[in-house]
Amino acid sequence: MNITSGQFATALQNIQSRYIKIELLNYQFQTVDSLEGICTSGSISIDANADIRRTGSITLVIKDGTFQVESKSQIWLDKYVRVWVGIASLRTGEIEYVNCGLFIIDAPTYKYDASTNTLTLSLLDLMAKLTGMRNGYLPGVPVVLSAGENIRQAIIDTLALGGFTKYVVEEAPSPGTIPNDLEFSQGATVYDLLAGLRDIYPGYEIFFDVNGVFYYKPIPTGDNEPILVDDTTWQNVVVSEQVVVDFQNVKNVIEVYGRTHDPAHFSTKTTVSSTGAINLTIADVSAYKEGMIYGFTLTDNPGYTSPTLQINSLTTYPILMSDGKTPAKIVAESGEIYFCVEFKGTYWNWLGHLQAYGYAEDDNPQSPFYINSTVGKIRLPLFDGEYANCLSDDLAQQRAKRELFLHTNMNNSVTLSCVPVYWMDVNILCTHKLATQDTIYPYIIKSINLGLASNDNMTVNMIRYYPN
Repeated sequence: MNITSGQFATALQNIQSRYIKIELLNYQFQTVDSLEGICTSGSISIDANADIRRTGSITLVIKDGTFQVESKSQIWLDKYVRVWVGIASLRTGEIEYVNCGLFIIDAPTYKYDASTNTLTLSLLDLMAKLTGMRNGYLPGVPVVLSAGENIRQAIIDTLALGGFTKYVVEEAPSPGTIPNDLEFSQGATVYDLLAGLRDIYPGYEIFFDVNGVFYYKPIPTGDNEPILVDDTTWQNVVVSEQVVVDFQNVKNVIEVYGRTHDPAHFSTKTTVSSTGAINLTIADVSAYKEGMIYGFTLTDNPGYTSPTLQINSLTTYPILMSDGKTPAKIVAESGEIYFCVEFKGTYWNWLGHLQAYGYAEDDNPQSPFYINSTVGKIRLPLFDGEYANCLSDDLAQQRAKRELFLHTNMNNSVTLSCVPVYWMDVNILCTHKLATQDTIYPYIIKSINLGLASNDNMTVNMIRYYPN
């Protein structure tokens, strides 16, 4: 957030005179008109967990025919709307405006009677242009994003299909490529492709910011994040507080069952040296084939660090994680366990169990959901559907950690009713001391609902952050 001292100071004023300004932009993002003094009310909602992060509504007083909802008028399908909300400074008299977002117009509603002549516009951020709500549908043929493509470049190319060229797209975790073909049926949208690319690695988000810039980046978890809002702000704006814990959704042990592999070859004899050199005997293998999956079993394995693998008398290669750099670690397990590897040309990609498996538990003593506290272990197994996209133990483990966060931290939330602070945003770290407590705790803001009228409040929902 880039907040000026004037915006910060006016948000904390005891007396506020609010102003709403609307800019109309064409599809080249050029401002074609600015409307002031005709907006009577409205709201802006920001939800970090929603596909369309920012939504809203604005009510305008109709003064003349230029506000008719028709072609070539000010309100039509070919316009973007940028909403500014300002507060007059008691010190300088100047209006400090805050950009509250760039939107498309959806479902305009016109109302006229003896006392009312208004137009209400529903607003959706630019993601709506990619979902099919406006023009996000792709030509009616199946689409395949091929394995091996760079994820970042695939996102940029897909975004261009929707006509967007302003973006901040970070590299996906190493190796940063699509692990298997992503297939999309007829009727897919640009958003479907972007969401499929986003979901390859858990814990990533896509959204448009208030300036219409598209982002692909890790979801902030609070770790090593700066505190952007504290009680310097909250003490001046909070009206009421409500603490909610969703007991039904609390799960502190997560098991993720991912893709079940279909090895092309299986070892009839497996030997392992004390240093972790694995040798497989497979009669019908005379050469390695890139991308092929090979299976073998280990019985009562004691665990191996930096293992290598050789089939018959062929070349020995290291077993690495999916980034192609990190040595794999085979965790000790009793019994006969089926494992799989995939040949990647210069190394073996460690897939792990025959069915990819990930496990995570809340082992943080600071958490109220700690497994060794009085609540004990509350287990949740996850499988099939989207979880089948976890192609290795590593990806299943990452997904398990993400699901643990959703089923622990996300269920301990605080809802604040406040005087609106229009520059506030979601997925930021803040601190707050509840009125009923003596300790200041960290939180992550997950949703905001901002009223725009002179007597409207703001509702903020935030989850408790538990440092590791």
